[in-house]
Amino acid sequence: MLPVPHFRARGQVDAPFFRMAAYYPQRAVTAPATNIPGPRQRLAMGGRSVVELWPCIPIALRMRTTVAILSYGDQLTFGITGDYDTTPDLDALAGQIAAEIPVLLAHARRGGSPD
Repeated sequence: MLPVPHFRARGQVDAPFFRMAAYYPQRAVTAPATNIPGPRQRLAMGGRSVVELWPCIPIALRMRTTVAILSYGDQLTFGITGDYDTTPDLDALAGQIAAEIPVLLAHARRGGSPD
C-alpha cells in the first residue's frame, strides 16, 4: 500500500508525498510544469519594492525542459528552463505560451471553457 500524502498549510507538500511520487517510475516524465501561487500583495526587500518574481525549475538528468508559472500581485509569469542541445525549439514553446495566454484570458473573462 502506498503512503498517503500529507498537505500542510498554504498548499505546501511534505516528505510523504515526495516519497510516494518517487515510488512510481519516472521514465515518461520529460518536462515537468508547475504553477506556484505567489503573494497577492506587493513585497519589499531592504526598503525597496519587489517589482517582479521569476520562477525557475532546474533541469536535471533526463528532464531537459521545465515550465514554472508564478503569480505575483496582478502578474502571471512563466519561467521556461531548458537545454538548447536537447530542446532547440524552446523559443517556439515560449512563443506558443505567449500566443495562448490571450485566448485563455478571453475564455476566463466570459466564463467559458477553452475547448
